[in-house]
Amino acid sequence: MQPNNPNHVHQVNNILLITYFLNYVFFPVGTFSGIQQITCDACPSGYYNTRNGSSKCIICPPGHSCAAASEEPVPCEKGTSNNEHGQISCPSCGAGNYTDTTGKADCHICPAGSQCSDPAITPVPCEIGKYSEAGKVSCTTCAAGHYTTLTGSTYCSICGPGKHLFFEIIFIYLIIKFFL
Repeated sequence: MQPNNPNHVHQVNNILLITYFLNYVFFPVGTFSGIQQITCDACPSGYYNTRNGSSKCIICPPGHSCAAASEEPVPCEKGTSNNEHGQISCPSCGAGNYTDTTGKADCHICPAGSQCSDPAITPVPCEIGKYSEAGKVSCTTCAAGHYTTLTGSTYCSICGPGKHLFFEIIFIYLIIKFFL
């Protein structure tokens, strides 16, 4: 055995120094090199690596985008999502959907009785006199002869015979506005 041989120790140290030099100079972040490989390859699209001299790249997780292979994954912004591994962007939530927090893998369907005109904010309840079904961008005004007396309505009721609810709705609205 040669462990006590001073020349052997110098050879091992030289190999370690060369390996260190190769890893940190020739194998920069955003690249990887296989075992006993003397060249490095760029991380594929949707993968990243933030360490010099790495032997592998890491696939981008859901709820994030990896546009730059040399940077950590970026959480999806509000109003966007990404539910797949290895993505380089986070597409916007579709009409009638939202996500009001960052780093989400999925958008939520706008609930009935609300409107989602901006996919980056919490759904807004429909006003008195309006309603909506799930997945709607805006609330719909009740048709003639129909009404709602609450915010966040999912349907309009039919006015009874001989009733005119305009003043009743205004009265209820004023009570809610000023006393609740």
